[in-house]
Amino acid sequence: MGYAVWFYGGDDFSSLQCVCPDLNNHLPWDEAFDVKSRDRQPLLFPHSLSSRVEQDFWAMDDPASCLHDWKFTDLPHTGVFTTKRLMSGDDPVTRVFHDIEDGAWKFHEPDESKTEDLTYVCFHHIVDKDATIEGLADLPIGWCAWRRDVTAPWVRELTVDDADEE
Repeated sequence: MGYAVWFYGGDDFSSLQCVCPDLNNHLPWDEAFDVKSRDRQPLLFPHSLSSRVEQDFWAMDDPASCLHDWKFTDLPHTGVFTTKRLMSGDDPVTRVFHDIEDGAWKFHEPDESKTEDLTYVCFHHIVDKDATIEGLADLPIGWCAWRRDVTAPWVRELTVDDADEE
């Protein structure tokens, strides 16, 4: 479908979709359909049940979505570390770490985070909350970025290893 969207210059075209039943011979719109099979077969017709795969497919064609022109080398559904306060919108992202140990991304607000406040979310949820994070797509592993507040520019620097500080 992605090539058809490209070829026709948008999503206004006809298509035919073959739909297969699950292992118990139930079709996707049947109540007894195995929901674990849902992501393997996105339904592309209007008013269909929506799965993450379908939502992502259509979001990639929506210029308002961060999935439209994903800039990071890590995939949009890569897990990243952040805080509940940041995800609820109570605090902005002011500190970003791209860990040298495992390449993990960590997103923090201005205040010190407590263990009970930490959460693990899909990368694209962070970018959806703050589009300026796209500017950090080329932040090398082992580096961090910080800013005074959401209006300030990102400052990048090599992360200082705790062992080096002693």
